[in-house]
Amino acid sequence: MTRRCGLCDRPHYARGWCHLHYQRWRLHGSPSWEPLRRERPPCTMPGCERPHLARGLCAKHYARWWRHGDATVIKVGHPPILPSRPCAADGCDRPVKGARYCKLHWARVHAWGHPDVCIRGHRRYYRLCDEPGCLRRVHGQGLCDRHYGVMRTRLGLRQSEAHCRLFRWLFGGLGGPSEGKRIE
Repeated sequence: MTRRCGLCDRPHYARGWCHLHYQRWRLHGSPSWEPLRRERPPCTMPGCERPHLARGLCAKHYARWWRHGDATVIKVGHPPILPSRPCAADGCDRPVKGARYCKLHWARVHAWGHPDVCIRGHRRYYRLCDEPGCLRRVHGQGLCDRHYGVMRTRLGLRQSEAHCRLFRWLFGGLGGPSEGKRIE
């Protein structure tokens, strides 16, 4: 037969009390100690009977005051939901969340530059090369190690010049200077 607390029906822990009453005795000096429970006054907004949280307002009116600076602000409702077109990625029927893509494919475009590529390393996600059709990891300046090296050797740039973002504008790609554009 299991021993029970002398004050309630819980199992015995120590000194003839359950764990709850023993901890109350140990911390407060009496096993029958009860925390002080105050009656919270109602919200000060007219017609609201919810309990007070802060500044005389209930949680709902306090949140309105915090967000808008006025507790009487009432949101009318959400704008009508327009019919959504499908994602622009091949074979995806999810509705568009951002520019042309669903949430999944937009995240991939933002991270790696292509909606169908998801490269995962051990603990990192890697961005892809900015060159069209290249699916290698970025080495520097938005290019993979191959295209970064090609850009440096073809253009004859020093290390400091290679880090300049103007080379794309000046050359329009990696093929060399366009007609009429020169580097000084």
